[in-house]
Amino acid sequence: MEVSLAIQVQEVLGVQVGDSVKANFGAVCGPGSRTAGLKGPDGSYAGQGSSGYSGGKFAEPIGMYVIDPDDIGIKLLEPAIFEAVPAYAFAGDSITLKGKRFTKSDTVLIDGSPVQTNAFSDTALPFAVPSLKGGQHTIQVKQLDGTLSNKASLYIKPKIDSALQDNQITTRVSPGKKINLIGSGFSESTIVRINDVNLRNVLNPFTDIDLTELHRKHFLDGSKTLLEKVATTFPNAKVIVTGCYPPVSEHSDLSAVEILLVALGIVV
Repeated sequence: MEVSLAIQVQEVLGVQVGDSVKANFGAVCGPGSRTAGLKGPDGSYAGQGSSGYSGGKFAEPIGMYVIDPDDIGIKLLEPAIFEAVPAYAFAGDSITLKGKRFTKSDTVLIDGSPVQTNAFSDTALPFAVPSLKGGQHTIQVKQLDGTLSNKASLYIKPKIDSALQDNQITTRVSPGKKINLIGSGFSESTIVRINDVNLRNVLNPFTDIDLTELHRKHFLDGSKTLLEKVATTFPNAKVIVTGCYPPVSEHSDLSAVEILLVALGIVV
């Protein structure tokens, strides 16, 4: 098809195949009385696109405000918090706010609630952390006339004081029974970990964590022995440990073990 078309073009135009030919409207296009066609009409304009969405509004938009010397003077009289030391604490710990323009009558507000303070200078304001849920909290200093300082943050850490099982405080608990942890700084997102043993700690030959004798023998030492044998048998192989089943021992909850075996398809 391409060869016959090329021959036809050569015969009609009288040119070599592959040559560039430019049409001249109204002029003779080739042998005979045929002429080039007339120019077609211009195309129509495209239609207007749809309107965009309305812009959003901010509660406190950025803007330009006129400041006079009185405004600067008022700000220079307000208390200012530079930092809370320490910024991470347990309930009952002593916190010191460092800043400027503190007075003995100032009150510390944590999330808007007042906390008793004991100011001993205009640059340091100590207070005791009350019983609060764990997580981030906002701190401000309020003066007698209602003047508020800038905001600072304080993070309350969880702390376990004791464990309660069978209505008795104990340091050794029995598997399969409910345990109540007594302490402070707990929240809805608190995660309880027992022994804090995970695969990264166990398989790290340079780990310095304090493992119990049971964990060290069956987790760390056993894993190291297995990996050393694999490396010796397959010296050119790359060994990747992608996971590990939960450990089971004589101290495990047998009902939980049964659920695990069913999930793995070992028992039905």
